[in-house]
Amino acid sequence: MKVSVFIILIIAFFTTCKSNRKYSTPTSSGTIDIHENKPSFAPFSKDTQLVLYSGLITLPKGWRLANDDTLLKTGDATSRYRFHNRNGKLVFLQYGLGTIGNPAEPNVLSNRFRKGYIKNNADTSDIIFTDNPVLNKIRRKSNYNFSSKTISTFQATFFKPKHSGNGFIGIYIDSIGQIAGNIADLVLYAESFDHIESKELEKMFQSLVIKDFK
Repeated sequence: MKVSVFIILIIAFFTTCKSNRKYSTPTSSGTIDIHENKPSFAPFSKDTQLVLYSGLITLPKGWRLANDDTLLKTGDATSRYRFHNRNGKLVFLQYGLGTIGNPAEPNVLSNRFRKGYIKNNADTSDIIFTDNPVLNKIRRKSNYNFSSKTISTFQATFFKPKHSGNGFIGIYIDSIGQIAGNIADLVLYAESFDHIESKELEKMFQSLVIKDFK
């Protein structure tokens, strides 16, 4: 709902042609541009930096890219990536105008989005905005711990289950800039990660670099 109808005009903004690309392997420095060359889906033999759309992230040794070629492509000005950790579990990275938001608290929205909801006369009866003083009380009673982290110069909300392996773990950034006048957000998360997997994921958070969309 936080995406204005007119964003369909910028579908091409995030569209990448995948035809006629060669499969690539990491360079000697351990870098792959996955939009210039179609990557292999085999596990990486060393820590590997991926060049994303307006961003970078480093996957640990033993991780691999998920094969998203058969997934439905949507024109909602959102970059979506999936990775497998060394145990085959999925990790999701989304940023743009159509992310799922914070999966640990799906009814909570940044107060940055309030103006857009009001402008579009959207129903906010089931939404808690982040400047609502009741939010801290709700978070204390939830099954998650919440804290702040600085990721790629942005202030991020770090969420993880109070009991490892039972819920989502990830980061959520409520604004990385704007696309066509609309706020773009970012979420990077996984589900049912044990303690060791969670530590590896947290290390990956710090490798994320996202350019501010002005």
